Amino acid sequence: MSTSAELAAKRYAEALWSSLTVEEAKKTLSSLEKFVEIFLSSEDLQKLFSNPAFSNEDKKKILKEIFNKVSFSQELQNFLLLLLESDRINILGSILESYREKIMTQEGVASVKIETALPMTEAQQKKIISSLEKEFSTKFVSSVDIVPELVAGIRVHFLGRTIDSTLTGVLFQMQNKFMEERTGN
Repeated sequence: MSTSAELAAKRYAEALWSSLTVEEAKKTLSSLEKFVEIFLSSEDLQKLFSNPAFSNEDKKKILKEIFNKVSFSQELQNFLLLLLESDRINILGSILESYREKIMTQEGVASVKIETALPMTEAQQKKIISSLEKEFSTKFVSSVDIVPELVAGIRVHFLGRTIDSTLTGVLFQMQNKFMEERTGN
């Protein structure tokens, strides 16, 4: 996703967050997750909303049909219609992630993204989280992505930091050090 789309997603998440009370925000998170699940699970729905051949009025009718079948708050309905009108419904997943981070921050919880070349056990994941929680005095919630290109090791992203202990990362560091030594920098 482009930097401008990420920034837009954060702004929309902030706008939704600031329009609600803390209790409403938590309920809205659950509803937003439900809508994103509906949206992402239907390839036809995604195609329809990205197809310029369908008017915004046609797309609004579809949204309203979804609203009739699934109970969403009026605030969330208005927000989703705003995204449609602003042609930003395609960044809904990123908006959800930014919104989720807002709630986690309010609750004193931070997210950790663990990238690994091979699947890791729950015990390994808990050990990493426990170490981070002890070191940073923060509660963490983790997600794990399998990235085969890493070859071996893990890369951990948290609190704006990255710890790279992958084979790829070590080789890259070795290459940079070698090049610095050769050029005398």
